[in-house]
Amino acid sequence: MATREERTQLIRQSILRILADCGSYLLPEPSLITSLELAAAPPPTRAECMQEIRWLETGGYIAGVNPELGGPRKWKLTDQGRAAL
Repeated sequence: MATREERTQLIRQSILRILADCGSYLLPEPSLITSLELAAAPPPTRAECMQEIRWLETGGYIAGVNPELGGPRKWKLTDQGRAAL
């Protein structure tokens, strides 16, 4: 059984890997969360996903874009996020 700190680290690393796999494409938030739920066991809750997404965004590892025409927020990996992998 993973500790809380290990689980947090696993979720953060999974987010970075998922976005790295997208290359230069932006990934819509619902797709990111679905991919994250499939990547970690047991699957993280939506609240856990959003908490770690916000942490990575605040740290400059990922960046979110709000589409001008509406729709879900889209995410990409930053240079700092690539370096962290």
